Amino acid sequence: MPLLGELSALLTALLWSGSSIVFAAAIQRIGSVHVNVARLIIAAFLLLATIVLMGLNVRLSWSQIGNLAVSGLIGLVFGDTFLFQSYIYNGARVSMLIMSVAPAISALLAYFLIGEILSLWGILGMLVTIGGIAVVASDRREDAKHSLTRIGLLYGFFGALGQGAGLIFARLAFDEGEIHGLVATFVRVVPAIFVLYPIAVMTKRLLELQRRLWPRRPS
Repeated sequence: MPLLGELSALLTALLWSGSSIVFAAAIQRIGSVHVNVARLIIAAFLLLATIVLMGLNVRLSWSQIGNLAVSGLIGLVFGDTFLFQSYIYNGARVSMLIMSVAPAISALLAYFLIGEILSLWGILGMLVTIGGIAVVASDRREDAKHSLTRIGLLYGFFGALGQGAGLIFARLAFDEGEIHGLVATFVRVVPAIFVLYPIAVMTKRLLELQRRLWPRRPS
């Protein structure tokens, strides 16, 4: 099918933008780490069911599994945790705008790490993206709920860095051999859960301890 890759990318961007609104609302209630681990567990069950029902090929080399695991740890643990923190400070709109620099980061890392050549149009696109982010970052007007903060911008940049770096390791896995996208995503999600779940449990216990030691005074 012509332009299948381009259409898939546009659909991904559309769904990603919509999900950011839901995530931003959930994070305000239960926190970034807990939202991250909850959505990964749900995703793992849905992915596993889909892989089994569709009978997808799950044969991967150890190097492919390793690259996908590292990709998940960098992108889903490091990158998404900072992205969700950015939602708290700057809201979904600005945070997702900052995340648009992730492809540029990925392209630069690919140039230095795997020797991928950057085209003139690619470089121009990165400059336009970075310029747009700079314009928004320099705007000091406040919206109804969020004001632009330096810590929020920093969290957003770390989120984009994690996403961009994670894509490099996923690319290495795909370059080695054919992998179905759902299988690759499942392999990325599983190690991220094993890292984030203990953190979520520990954080919840620490928050409960804090509530007992320093209870809020009734207003």
